Amino acid sequence: MNDVTAPAAEAPFAQGAVCVQTSRIVVVTPFPERLQPLIAALSASCYDVLLFHRFEASVLSDFPVDGFILDFTAPEAAEGMMKLQAMAPDANRTARTLMLVNGELNEEASRSLAAWGELNLWPSGIDEMMGQVLRRIGAGRSDGGDGREQQRKGTVTVNPATVATESVRIFKDIELDPKKMAVYLQGKRIDLTKTEYELLLLFLESEGAVLSREDVMVRLWGDQFFGGSNVVDVHVKSLRKKLGDSPSSPTYIVTVRGVGYRLAD
Repeated sequence: MNDVTAPAAEAPFAQGAVCVQTSRIVVVTPFPERLQPLIAALSASCYDVLLFHRFEASVLSDFPVDGFILDFTAPEAAEGMMKLQAMAPDANRTARTLMLVNGELNEEASRSLAAWGELNLWPSGIDEMMGQVLRRIGAGRSDGGDGREQQRKGTVTVNPATVATESVRIFKDIELDPKKMAVYLQGKRIDLTKTEYELLLLFLESEGAVLSREDVMVRLWGDQFFGGSNVVDVHVKSLRKKLGDSPSSPTYIVTVRGVGYRLAD
């Protein structure tokens, strides 16, 4: 009689923490394969991902979801971008929308798109992008943003500590009106993203004190933010550009090497 070798037992699947709470997020991209690392990270962070290849206005209104990621990095997305710009901005939806763009988008187009959500360069680090998702879309979760039942259950997510007061802040020729969430440079209003606005307000409230990158991350995004500190540098660079500020000869924001930033003298 021939010996029969029993089949080797299959290795069990690795089992992670269970998602006790999920959020729904719509991702619109003409090339889903290019966003696979981000989609995988969203799924692993307890987001139910609804994926669409083309942007239609109904995508923003027909589904009860918690947030949106719109990919405008490819020329094939130009039609969707025009459809979005033809819509009236909705403040509630804008607060929950991230738009992926590449570095080739001109400044005029960037300003125009900013009314519908926050712009983020892509490709970028997954940790940085997930930090943006957590801050902008996942902040309302009672579990701190990742939906998993973990040992840290019961910890409290710290909301951004930058709170607008009603007093107008003035620094040199910059005027910031917290009540209107408006910023004026030399008397002319400038368009800032929500992050850029909060960052500028944080600098003005610091009254010249040095802010480390870690300080900025905690103040703006809470202690559950897990992106790298270079995300602060990216937003400071963007803010400087809109203020017309030169890093080598700063008028408003000074780099403190190895530490962070402060207001210029």
